[in-house]
Amino acid sequence: MESLTPSAHFRSRLKQYGMPCLCGCAGFLVLLSIMVGVVYRAFQEITLQSLAQLNSEFSVQMDTLSSLVQTTVRSYGLQVFYTPAVTRLRQGYGLSNVERVYGLRELNTYVSSSEFVDSISVYNQNTHMVYTTDTNFLSAPIDGYADRSAAELFLNRNVETRMRPIRRTVDEPLSGRKREFYSFLFFETSRKGIPRGNALMINLRSEWYEGQLLGFDQEGSYILLDERGGLIAAREETLPSKAALFWNDIVAGRSQEEQDSYLLRKIGGVQTVCLYSRMSSTGWYCLRILPLDRCLAGLPGLRNRFVAGFSFGLTLLALLCGLMLFFIYFPFRRMRLALRRIGPAAPEALPPDQRLTELVESSLELRQSHLLDNLLEGKETAGEQLPAFPAVLLLAESISQNGLRRFLQAEFPEALVTHQNGYGVALLPGIAEMEALSLCGGLAAQFGCRCYYSMPRPSPSELPGCFSVLKELQQLRFWYPGQRILSEKRLGKRSSESGFSEKDLSQLLAALRAGELERARSCWKAVLDSISGGHYQDQRFVFNRAAQLLREMLAEAGLPFRAQEVPLAEHLEKLEDIGTLNARYDAVFVSLAALNAGKRRQRLDSIAAQVAHRIEVGYEDSGLSASKIADEMGLSNAYLSRMFRESYQMSISEYLNHTRVERACALLENGALNVEAVAAKVGFENTKYFYVVFKNLTGQTPLQYRKAKG
Repeated sequence: MESLTPSAHFRSRLKQYGMPCLCGCAGFLVLLSIMVGVVYRAFQEITLQSLAQLNSEFSVQMDTLSSLVQTTVRSYGLQVFYTPAVTRLRQGYGLSNVERVYGLRELNTYVSSSEFVDSISVYNQNTHMVYTTDTNFLSAPIDGYADRSAAELFLNRNVETRMRPIRRTVDEPLSGRKREFYSFLFFETSRKGIPRGNALMINLRSEWYEGQLLGFDQEGSYILLDERGGLIAAREETLPSKAALFWNDIVAGRSQEEQDSYLLRKIGGVQTVCLYSRMSSTGWYCLRILPLDRCLAGLPGLRNRFVAGFSFGLTLLALLCGLMLFFIYFPFRRMRLALRRIGPAAPEALPPDQRLTELVESSLELRQSHLLDNLLEGKETAGEQLPAFPAVLLLAESISQNGLRRFLQAEFPEALVTHQNGYGVALLPGIAEMEALSLCGGLAAQFGCRCYYSMPRPSPSELPGCFSVLKELQQLRFWYPGQRILSEKRLGKRSSESGFSEKDLSQLLAALRAGELERARSCWKAVLDSISGGHYQDQRFVFNRAAQLLREMLAEAGLPFRAQEVPLAEHLEKLEDIGTLNARYDAVFVSLAALNAGKRRQRLDSIAAQVAHRIEVGYEDSGLSASKIADEMGLSNAYLSRMFRESYQMSISEYLNHTRVERACALLENGALNVEAVAAKVGFENTKYFYVVFKNLTGQTPLQYRKAKG
């Protein structure tokens, strides 16, 4: 009988034993995957039920906390509601200016003494007036009150809105910025629950109220809803839209008396779980919405490990099949690829011995590259043949390892060359500083790259520190625009402590908010001066912090911006000139300063116009003065006077005298009244003082003016 060749014998064994074993392994993996899937589903169900029970127990504590917060607010509101001055403000029929001012001062005292109150408003149904401490809205008749949502609540108050939190969003009339409040309405009712004729509204800061209810929620997964699904509080902006997707199912569960449970839904391609529980005292719902993987602790990891193991098993089967079919092919293929890596100078036509020689040379270059990598990282190099020292370390941007080696091969055959993070690195033994400078000049001219070189180092132990200095110099290149060759001496001694402080940026932001562009530029220059001598990481932190604060200010002002306009620290990696960075920041400074200056001017002109209107309608009152107008507006006399002068270029008293003299001129021309009566008519109690003021402004006495007008 003819004996089988080795290859035929292998094929026979493969057909007899190999394929059945592979099919058996594949079937076992499929069965195992089904069993693990069933067990995983069971563990998931048990875990979610346990979490729902824990959420129910936690909601009991939150229920107690919310009741305590509401009790605190109600006690505060009732105390304000029944204060005598506030009672007169909300019930009086004909309130004098003194009573209004006193009542508003009393309300301002309560606001300033509380950490959670933003403003207080009082509605007097007898006079249909709304009095408020909010500086963005002036006291006015309810039909003309600027805060329309508050006016609607006053007019449509009912038992359901009494002493309960009402979430409101209000647009400021001057800045257009949106503000959020939690408003509580206080009013008396009849025995039948009908609201009586006046009310008090306390507006709580949304940050304080949400912090009291959800201050524990650092991950932003909790949301509170009322019994109708209305939003009470949430720390994450996306939660209300997610909660709306679950609300119908929660209502359906409520009809089946399921007060505490969980729901699953895929949102945005992510399996999401909603743990919900009803709070007994308030009737609110406490929801916790988060990805399913975060709820299941180690289960997703176990699932992923199983999937990885299953994939590994399939991969192993595939490899076994490949090895059985091609166990001879792969070694030859690896050798072939290794010969090809020699480069295009070794075509297929070269004899095998010559190609093998070039492969050995390539391997030697790779070994030298690894040696330099170890020296730069400070690793052990025992048994390796080190280059001669002293030696110079060179770093060249945007150049390949082979390109740098070919350039150095003729003059520095002993140089070690490697490539790290996009730039070539070379260690040049036995050369002086001037030779290194000349070499960098040649590299920059031939490759158009930027080069960095060190002073000669006497031992290998100094190379890691030297390499760090060159990398730092490369990172700080934007301070040296246009320079292609940089020595480590240029870096000098960097201060370990930066001269920068957060106060420098605070002064910059204050200047921008005040609309003072030149002061902002001066502050930015001071920031740059404080960090120019520091390390790259310190400068990166400052630029990142400045960009973050400017982006927040742009968003607060409602100005659009693109990422390149306010560059973050990662833009420093591509920055070539500090002037480019300054130009981008200056454009932002110009936009913010112009906007804030305009807002300040608008607010200033608005307040000054109110003062002028008050004078136009009340100049006949002899007791009218700057201090009286300031009291009526709830502002200090000095502050109001300064704002009026900046807008009208004169003081309030001067404007009042001008107005009175203009009216006096009209009365004198009419001729129906004598001078004393005219003086009294326009608000002058002292006729002599009237003569003095009239002559100072017109250049004539009242009698001379009457005769001249004839």
